[in-house]
Amino acid sequence: MRQLLQQLLQVIGHKVIPTSDGEEALKVLEREPVDLIVTDVLMPGKDGLELIREVHKNRPSLPIVVVSGGGYRLDKHSCLTTAKYMGASATLSKPFSLQEIQLGIDQAWAKAQWQAAQATLAQPVAG
Repeated sequence: MRQLLQQLLQVIGHKVIPTSDGEEALKVLEREPVDLIVTDVLMPGKDGLELIREVHKNRPSLPIVVVSGGGYRLDKHSCLTTAKYMGASATLSKPFSLQEIQLGIDQAWAKAQWQAAQATLAQPVAG
């Protein structure tokens, strides 16, 4: 699945830094300029929900797209609802199409831009 997603994202023009789990993703975030995360909920080690929590501690405005087919004791709807509640910018249910992943990325970017604009508007005006 990860390789297919990597290929899909490269086809639509994104640079991809693949990782196998949440812990590895956090290490990449420490050393690489990352503009967006696409993660599955179910991964070995730190799962996608833990990744969301950790990322939002240090980079709360970083857009995160979460995909899931369900697992553990939750169905995919519950996994994705939990991810959204924890701060995912967009969620996708597996299986998904190239158009759906692009739409998810577009939604994540739009949400990040909206949040940045809100933060700018909330700042006091110097006079």
